[in-house]
Amino acid sequence: MVRTFLQSCFLVALMAFSTLATATPVGDPCPKTSTSLEWSAGCFEATQAGRRVMQQYMKKLVFDRKGFAAVIITSPAELVAVNRRGHVVAPSTDNLSGFIFEPSDEVIAQFGYVVPTVKKEGKFKCGFYRNGPEFKVMVPPVYDQCDDFFDGKALVCIGCKNYCPGGDCHRTDFIGGEGLIITAANMVLGRFPLPVLPRCPHGTAKQTKELTCRQ
Repeated sequence: MVRTFLQSCFLVALMAFSTLATATPVGDPCPKTSTSLEWSAGCFEATQAGRRVMQQYMKKLVFDRKGFAAVIITSPAELVAVNRRGHVVAPSTDNLSGFIFEPSDEVIAQFGYVVPTVKKEGKFKCGFYRNGPEFKVMVPPVYDQCDDFFDGKALVCIGCKNYCPGGDCHRTDFIGGEGLIITAANMVLGRFPLPVLPRCPHGTAKQTKELTCRQ
C-alpha cells in the first residue's frame, strides 16, 4: 500500500512540475563504473559474439570478486554484466556479486545493486525491472531509495535515507535529498525537496536504533 506521505508527494509534484526529459549522461559518456553513472551505448562495439566494450574504455570497468563489472546503459535503459574481456553478458545473481534480484508478483518490481567502491560496504542503488520470462531492466539502478509503482508512477530519491517513524518499521518515509516521481520508462515527472529531520538538541547523544533527529 502506498503511504499517505507518498501520495501527497505525488499530488504536489504533479501539480507543481511539468514533464521533464529523461536524464542522460553529462560529460564523460563512459564514466568509471564505480560511480554508478550511466554509459552511452556508443561505448560498445558489435562483434560476431555480441557486444563488447571498446578497448579505450576497458580501463573504466571496475570488476567485482567474480570478475564481472556492472554497466548501466542509457537510451534504452539497460543493466548488463561485462566480463574481463569486455564482452557483455546478461546480468544475474550468478555473475554480479552485488546484484539483489527478488522474484515478484508485480508487473514492474524493484531490484537493487551494490555498486563496488573503495569502501568495503559498497554503495546501494535501486531500480526497477519488468517481471516476465526474461529479466528486463525498466529503470537502471541509479537511485538511493525506491518505492513501488502506483498508477504507473513511482517515488524515488537521490541523496536520501529510509526513515522509520516507529520502531517496527511497518511504515517508512524518505528523508533528505531530492524526491523524484518517475514513469516505468524512467521519465521524470517531477522533482521536489524531501523533508529533513529536526536537529538534535545540543549535547544529545546520537541515537542508533531509531533515527529521530539529525546532528
